[in-house]
Amino acid sequence: MKRWFDLNMSNPYPSEEQKQVFSNATSISMTQVSNWFINHRRRCPELRDKRDRSRLGDLSD
Repeated sequence: MKRWFDLNMSNPYPSEEQKQVFSNATSISMTQVSNWFINHRRRCPELRDKRDRSRLGDLSD
């Protein structure tokens, strides 16, 4: 999942079908896969920096 995330940084939102593949490959539930991606997006420094820059741009308008 980490590799997929890193390769898809511009759109780190897997489809339901892709989440099912991850679920089957890792033997964890779809909910756990979804939660992993939610948490990883929140904790990813590159995405956090992008969000921060976006918020600062909104404030300057």
